[in-house]
Amino acid sequence: MEDRVVSSCEACSSGTSEKGIADPAEFHFDPSATIVLARDVVLLRGMSPALQQHLCDALLSCPSFFECNNEKTRHIDMLHLGMHEVQGKLHLVAPIPSIFVNLAHAAHRHVAERLGMLRSIPLINSDVAVVNGYRRGAKLGMHVDRRSTKHPGIPVVAVSLGESAEFVFKKSWKRNATECRVILRSGDVLLFGGKARGIVHGMEGLIANSAPDTIRFGPRSDWCRVCITLRQS
Repeated sequence: MEDRVVSSCEACSSGTSEKGIADPAEFHFDPSATIVLARDVVLLRGMSPALQQHLCDALLSCPSFFECNNEKTRHIDMLHLGMHEVQGKLHLVAPIPSIFVNLAHAAHRHVAERLGMLRSIPLINSDVAVVNGYRRGAKLGMHVDRRSTKHPGIPVVAVSLGESAEFVFKKSWKRNATECRVILRSGDVLLFGGKARGIVHGMEGLIANSAPDTIRFGPRSDWCRVCITLRQS
């Protein structure tokens, strides 16, 4: 019998919204297009255009975004969902749509079943989501995502929607660390955990006019791309 997908955010104070698809089995990734980019870094492809739009539609029920324009985040609108750290303490800021939580669960299940990575990459129980809306000219500087306090190898799952973007990552901040680059397309899901949980990564630029005609961001006509990043606190 399959486990019911419940984030720890949902278990307390209704941290997960029921907006969207509830069954992670609805997500399908193409096994032939699953790419291991590095140890414990996996790219999943094959998400249907309909599911991509469901993810976009779920954003319409979320709170307002705030604009970021500093050295690392230029021309990006950002939204925190689920648990968010404020002055060293975790607070529930807004529910995570269930479709986001189940996406992360489905991605992990695919990686575990197809690639046998269950031991090296623990199950993600998403209670943190960061949504970035990219406007023209946006870039995201190199950074490291905060690790889970439950287990340092619990993965990050990030889904790309809209225009393609060049994703850059390396093992450490060392100058001589080898950089890896990959183009993330609409519907791509990137999962990194285990030994790769602390990779340094960023997004160097968008590829203009590369978004599928089927993708719509509702009233946010100024967005070219959206990235939904899920992790566990």
